[in-house]
Amino acid sequence: MGLGLLSFQAVGREGLETMVFTLAIIFASDRQAASPVHGKLLLIGAALGLAVALGVAFAIYNWVRNSTCEDSFKCSELLLMVFAAGLLADAIENMQQLHWLDFGRHVLGYLGRDFRGSSFGDVLHSLLGYADQPTELQACVWLGLFGPQHNSFIAG
Repeated sequence: MGLGLLSFQAVGREGLETMVFTLAIIFASDRQAASPVHGKLLLIGAALGLAVALGVAFAIYNWVRNSTCEDSFKCSELLLMVFAAGLLADAIENMQQLHWLDFGRHVLGYLGRDFRGSSFGDVLHSLLGYADQPTELQACVWLGLFGPQHNSFIAG
């Protein structure tokens, strides 16, 4: 019971924080917030977001209920490794731009699309460390975390 209440409190707190920051962004411009069309679109977006979140939560609940504890931990460990690699790759990119790291700066190539100007690109960059022109050092981070020594972990 205690673990359930703690989980509920943690998730609720994060949801409230997200709501507060989102509302601050929305109401940053009085003219934008005062528009009736903008208000309707906000409500539609909120309803769609809530529906998607409930669908994802239901899918995760059903998957966890029907899987073993080992499968759940493997999945969460893999997700944490992906997020950690993304954060580290983003930090490396920032340090290379500041010239704090002057090695491994050679660009490996262009991945074909620069998502960074869009909301989707911001999410990709923040969570996964996406870079449209990754450097050698960024690739080493990803290969170091998901290279040959971790194949048995990823394969199961």
